[in-house]
Amino acid sequence: MNFGEEVLLTVESVSKSYGGTPVFDDVSFHLKPASVTWLRGHNGSGKSTLLNCILGADEVDTGTISWKGRPRRETDAAFRGAVSAAVDSNSYFSDVSVIEHLRLIAVCNGVQDSDDAARHWCERCGLATVSDSLPGALSSGQRQRMALAMAMLRPFELLILDEPERHLDTEGCAWLANTIDEFVTAGCAVLAATHNSALVDSIAGAAIELDR
Repeated sequence: MNFGEEVLLTVESVSKSYGGTPVFDDVSFHLKPASVTWLRGHNGSGKSTLLNCILGADEVDTGTISWKGRPRRETDAAFRGAVSAAVDSNSYFSDVSVIEHLRLIAVCNGVQDSDDAARHWCERCGLATVSDSLPGALSSGQRQRMALAMAMLRPFELLILDEPERHLDTEGCAWLANTIDEFVTAGCAVLAATHNSALVDSIAGAAIELDR
């Protein structure tokens, strides 16, 4: 994949508050292909809220969010087709197995050989032995891996991750770092909120500090 040098996402002077209490204030950055940007800050600093605003699940109070130079619209098919996200490991169908979740994502996103792709990502994410299990039977770490697999198996230009290392052991964090690095090398942009300094140190990228 080669998306050139264009700016994919522009976040300009965005602010958000709830009930008069600021969540984040005057945040600006931009993302280009083949890059990693880390959102850092303590719990409550607004990392997840900012990611939800970028995805269109919430709206900023002031400032602008643009996709390829145009206002970001969550209903825009081009935006939805270019951006994949893993922001909630508890978002799943309780009566649908792991492999069925991945097949569904693959089919809905036009992935060729969807069955093979689903099996590949089950194996790659360490879920082969539980591929036929329901999400409720998985450990928290396995559910996190399933959420990551669902985000990673489909085509995207930008991958958004909210604390992707949560519930992963040391081996899992190393796998995550290697996988992110592979996507960046392939030309994708990654925006990730994290508390994990080792993960940040493993892949060079820009850091956006949200601590007030």
